[in-house]
Amino acid sequence: MWVNKIFFLTGLLRVVCFPVLAFSQEMTLRNPFESWFHIKEREESKQREKESALQRNEEKPKNVELQLQGILSGKRNLAIINQEILGEGEVIAGRKIVRIEKKRVLLRELNNGEEIILQLTDEF
Repeated sequence: MWVNKIFFLTGLLRVVCFPVLAFSQEMTLRNPFESWFHIKEREESKQREKESALQRNEEKPKNVELQLQGILSGKRNLAIINQEILGEGEVIAGRKIVRIEKKRVLLRELNNGEEIILQLTDEF
């Protein structure tokens, strides 16, 4: 009778503890003397570094030729540049859209402040 209870309990422990043990095997490289606060802080700092690296890469102007394909006027003027619909204040290829007019768009480079004007051609 006791033997049956022992087999039952060991089987129950395998069912309950095995998933926990499988999950904890990923954590075997963790320093057991390091607090969870420091681990969380380290992970957050890694995430911040990744985000700042991405922002630095996005801010660098890419050598992309910008082509104004159309302007949509209404409550909010929108420009179609390189097949993207953008509004004032948005950034494309390291350049910020400053103003959208009827036939042209004024852009400013993020890194040096140089202004670029894209004219709408009258091909149609």
